[in-house]
Amino acid sequence: MKVGDLVRQSNRMFKFYDKDGDEVQKRKNSRIGLIVKVRERNPDYPERFITLVGTGIDILWTDGKLNENCASRNFEVIE
Repeated sequence: MKVGDLVRQSNRMFKFYDKDGDEVQKRKNSRIGLIVKVRERNPDYPERFITLVGTGIDILWTDGKLNENCASRNFEVIE
């Protein structure tokens, strides 16, 4: 991932369930955002943690909201 990539929330880190408890494979209204900053990895974090969440990214959503330091593994790049 790099600055300027369009991303969408994915189910890589979290699983989503419907009201009956069945796993939902894809969310219907996935938001799309633009990566505005990729943060450097903190060397104090354990390698296992970095592998789980990835690096931190700042995302500007289409509604104008800015989310800072999100886990990069929770998003997929839109090609």
